[in-house]
Amino acid sequence: MSRSSADHLTWRQRLFFHVRSRVGLGGPLINVCLDPERAHTPIDSPTRVVHADLPAMLVGGVASLLAQMLHPVAMRALSEHSRYQDDPLGRLYGTGRFLALTTYATKDEASQAIRVVRRIHHGIVSPPGDPSPYRGDDPALLAWIHAAEVAMFLASFQTFGPTPLSPSDADRYVADMGVTGAALGVTGPPRTVTELLDVLSGYGPVLELTPQAQEARDFLLAGTPYTGRLRHWFFDRIVECAISLLDPTHRSILELPRSRVTRRHHLALRTLRFAGRRDV
Repeated sequence: MSRSSADHLTWRQRLFFHVRSRVGLGGPLINVCLDPERAHTPIDSPTRVVHADLPAMLVGGVASLLAQMLHPVAMRALSEHSRYQDDPLGRLYGTGRFLALTTYATKDEASQAIRVVRRIHHGIVSPPGDPSPYRGDDPALLAWIHAAEVAMFLASFQTFGPTPLSPSDADRYVADMGVTGAALGVTGPPRTVTELLDVLSGYGPVLELTPQAQEARDFLLAGTPYTGRLRHWFFDRIVECAISLLDPTHRSILELPRSRVTRRHHLALRTLRFAGRRDV
């Protein structure tokens, strides 16, 4: 955004772009496709409702990261191939933009974003001669990443969103997210909330807190990319809300205390919702 164009923004518009930049979403906004024939995700899909709520997405995003790091192979791949400690906001921006494109953009734009991610996954491989080889495009690994992400975004919206989805809309959210998941290489993604929970429970025996997961957990809890007392206050509230969403077993493996959500947490989320609305 140029200086001259910024001078003509309303205070709500300034606040909107300020909040986006503070959470790592400072890039250009995408064009929302409202053509039913061209949209990747149906324009009446609850996915568009869930992903439009900034505070629920932030809380769900942190919760999904905490859950995903419990898979030792996923965490090892992240540790060996991601720059999350060097550029955490860049990784957040990339994930957020992918979700935005696959939720609101055209089929062509979403397909391009999916091809890019698949290419990245294909390039994630263990070192030659590794006794425990892995691949980033392993369907079983992708299934865990997908299930944890969908479950946490849905749980966050149902808990912290403005109005919870009905059971049928919650099932449709899982199914619509499964379309993108399948395009990324997930085999038979869950289509209902019940199926989603079954997928998550099936990974229980393999989950553990590895040294790499401990490092990632501590890095995330420290709020490293955020400086300033106010920004840390908001980030801490988001993390505490995220911890409250975790399955008790997952929270125990992560060695995290139970988080109690209070009025100050809801105040933080309402402030973010007000600032982050796009109807400006």
